[in-house]
Amino acid sequence: MKINRNRPQQPRLVYRQGQFTLNIVKLGVPRLHFADLYHRLLTLSWPQFFLLICLSYVLTNSLFALAYLAGGDCIANARPGSFKDAFYFSVQTMATIGYGAMYPRTDYANTIVAIEAFFGLWGVAMVTGLAFSRFSRPTARVIFSRVAVIAPFNGVPTLMYRTGNQRFNQILEAQQRATLIRDEVTSEGEFMRRFYDLQLMRSQSPIFALSWTVMHAIDENSPLHQLTAKDLSDC
Repeated sequence: MKINRNRPQQPRLVYRQGQFTLNIVKLGVPRLHFADLYHRLLTLSWPQFFLLICLSYVLTNSLFALAYLAGGDCIANARPGSFKDAFYFSVQTMATIGYGAMYPRTDYANTIVAIEAFFGLWGVAMVTGLAFSRFSRPTARVIFSRVAVIAPFNGVPTLMYRTGNQRFNQILEAQQRATLIRDEVTSEGEFMRRFYDLQLMRSQSPIFALSWTVMHAIDENSPLHQLTAKDLSDC
């Protein structure tokens, strides 16, 4: 069977990594919900996560540096009015380094140091917990064949694609599902997107350690039956 190249190809709905390719617009839902902040931090990519941590680190130390400058000459051995010295003193305080060259000399500075030390301990605990949660999330390394083929199997046209376990582990009770997503227009003229579950010859496997060929028989009960008959007419 040959593929009809003149037919426009539908865009991919989901990437292989599981991310949507479409720009989904949600109506009536707030763009930022603080209750989902933890989930958002876990789902960020690693470059975005590191960038967010670095920006938060620089911003927090800059704010505390301004707070030290607001107290006048409150840091010993620091140049009066120097944002640079105040920033470095904030870094030493937040990280509990304490070199001893600069130290607070007034009650105001000691108060800011106490507040910053608390935020430093809280921030380290938060970043450590987030990093551990991101590393400990279980992720499967399942690879899929780049193309799916339709070929006769036991005399029936069959849609087939291969999957494989990329890791050297054993996935027990593995399950796979295949769904056809098709845009349709109802008899009333309304547009809607419908999902059709494809019946697989084997949708479960007691152990998934090697490759797995997923097969769907395109018979008269298959949603792909009419579509495949049209493709065969072009041969």
